[in-house]
Amino acid sequence: MMQYRIEITNLAEEDLENTGDYIAYELKNPTAAVNTVNAIRKQINSLVNFPERNELDEDEVLAELGVRKDYYRNYKIYYIIDKDAIYIVRIQKKTVKVLRKMALYTCVLFHNNQTNTKKLQESKFSQYSLSKQLRMICIFIQD
Repeated sequence: MMQYRIEITNLAEEDLENTGDYIAYELKNPTAAVNTVNAIRKQINSLVNFPERNELDEDEVLAELGVRKDYYRNYKIYYIIDKDAIYIVRIQKKTVKVLRKMALYTCVLFHNNQTNTKKLQESKFSQYSLSKQLRMICIFIQD
């Protein structure tokens, strides 16, 4: 059985840190913060043997980009499988708002930009500024 290596993006690391900080400082429960972050990491590490066990995201755009999701309690772990690696893209509450979903699109597109540069160079998408890319994504979603 193939074992994948796990790569956690900077945004996903920030998501974990923000989750821990929120629970520790806003909810005033540092023990629960440590336990939650550790449990999310454990859930992420469980993907190494069989990441295909989870379905593609229900969002059509994300599914088309190959984004899968796993869960830990009320958190969604978004990831992409690419050859021998699993890229953890974001970790968010299940009640993701529209702007957070847009940030997820951008993060996935950035990852695709890094791993599939040839495709993106042909489409010239990567040549646009990040703000222009976001506007293009918004137009794409509206259509």
